[in-house]
Amino acid sequence: MMIKKNIIALILCFTALFAWTQETASIPRKMAVFVVNKNLNQKDLVLYSNSFVIQLEEDPDIVVMEPLVYQNLDETGKADRTKELGGDSYVEIQLESSGSSIIISYMSYDLYNDRLAIPDATLQEDSSFSNLKQNLFYNVISEIGNKYESITGELTIKEIKKFTFDESANVMKQGIKIVIYGLPGTRITGLEKEHIISENGTAIAYVPRFTTQKIQGHHYDYYPAIESFYIEDQPEEIILEQKPATRIAFDVFLYQLDYIGANFAFYFYPNFIFAQTGVTYLGKKLIFPVEDSQLSHLEAPILNISLAGGYYFNSEDQLLRFSLKHGAFLSLLISEELGVQPNPLAGFAINVVSANMEISPYPKLRAFLEYSLVAYLTNDANQVKQAMYSEDNSDSNVIGYIFMTPFIFDLLDIKIGVRFQI
Repeated sequence: MMIKKNIIALILCFTALFAWTQETASIPRKMAVFVVNKNLNQKDLVLYSNSFVIQLEEDPDIVVMEPLVYQNLDETGKADRTKELGGDSYVEIQLESSGSSIIISYMSYDLYNDRLAIPDATLQEDSSFSNLKQNLFYNVISEIGNKYESITGELTIKEIKKFTFDESANVMKQGIKIVIYGLPGTRITGLEKEHIISENGTAIAYVPRFTTQKIQGHHYDYYPAIESFYIEDQPEEIILEQKPATRIAFDVFLYQLDYIGANFAFYFYPNFIFAQTGVTYLGKKLIFPVEDSQLSHLEAPILNISLAGGYYFNSEDQLLRFSLKHGAFLSLLISEELGVQPNPLAGFAINVVSANMEISPYPKLRAFLEYSLVAYLTNDANQVKQAMYSEDNSDSNVIGYIFMTPFIFDLLDIKIGVRFQI
């Protein structure tokens, strides 16, 4: 009898010891998110829905299952999809733009307890950017937080420690989650590795805690978008402000610091590959021989009409930009006696190369300096040289030229001006 009592006492001791090693642990709810779009454009839809998810994840009792589901499903469909994602509950939000406000309709179902946690409800909130990160979904998320509590389960101390360790190790290994919003296809640089924004308008990255980060978004047809931010120990969302890149540019300039001119350019590849046309008015009258019974010579100004193509070597957000272009131009005489006609001495010229340097802290408004090597085609270089002499027979007008039939090389073709990029 004594032996049986001892055995029973031993069993009770082991039972008590085992019970002592158990801990009641809180397991976060695994919630799927369904988003229904009423009338938002794709960019705003992604912006609002991801903002909702980031704010929802701030609740320690909730883990959002990925990916977000952008489908309008019935109750059975939402339940099945939630189970596929490994969730135990779901929330559906419907987003509709209304002027400066956004209408948010929402509901939530608790599959774990088989109950309707939040029946259909509707709110109208200010949709401004400042409200987006602070108060837009505050009421919705607060109600979700009130309706859901962590699942309380019996886990051993070893399992609790393993769960805690795994979560901490994941944060230490991956860092803090950031969601970057931008145009699909945008290339993100500046982080440990390059990221591409997906078709839904987001890219997800992980960065070390308590660090300052600087990223740059590159997208065809848009200026590079640069964002700097400080990461603490909470998920962050970054919105790239991507402005359309230049397609058209207009120049006004001085040629040789004496004559005026203007150019118009169109960029086939935004800010990099372009075609340009322009005019330069040489107001100083030059002496030209003419075949006319009434005139032995003619004093007339010149109008050059140019066409060129070029390319840049660095991006448009740089303080200094460099480019080259190549082309040709027609040289026309303008006179009251004979009107407008081709320059009889050198009516065509080749712009062998033009080297251009732009400088400005403002991408849309830039000062530029351009040097060109120009070759005029002529039948008589000496005759052109004679025509270029000034009235006092000085050779100041021919300095910087090389006269070598059939070419006249202009070695001092310099322009300085302002470029307006549209």
